[in-house]
Amino acid sequence: MSHAPPNPALARANAAHTAAFGAPPASAALAPGRVNLIGEHTDYNEGLVLPFAIQHCCAAAVSPRTDSQVHILAPDLPAEQQAFAFDLHSHDRTSMRGDWASYIAGPAVLLAAIGNQKTGVNITIASDVPLGAGLSSSAAAEVSVAMALAGLWRLDLAPL
Repeated sequence: MSHAPPNPALARANAAHTAAFGAPPASAALAPGRVNLIGEHTDYNEGLVLPFAIQHCCAAAVSPRTDSQVHILAPDLPAEQQAFAFDLHSHDRTSMRGDWASYIAGPAVLLAAIGNQKTGVNITIASDVPLGAGLSSSAAAEVSVAMALAGLWRLDLAPL
């Protein structure tokens, strides 16, 4: 039986998470980028779409915290953009920076509410999905974070 080599984005996320937070992640997930053969911007209008996954992925590694803080790390970004933190329970969505961190904070806030989570989380993301290339890098980030948090918080989410 052969085993697939480890995903490079997942390896980077796990290593950066361990280095930054002092312990390996408790849960991790991958989500692929995608292209739309047909259907750009018609999916939310109930139009026909034909997306397909590509080999490039975004990985999210997560671990629990004992306080209500959410610490987000993206080591693939320039140093001044790599880190963001907020309080899970007093989070004011109007105060977001309006950049990549919003794509990570959104699933964290939503799933914490669904799962009635009281404590925060450390999140590290790494991706080889090209940013701004129309390959759904933001969707890959959101899905990988959501799936990693669902695993950490033992949320029973339907795949769809």
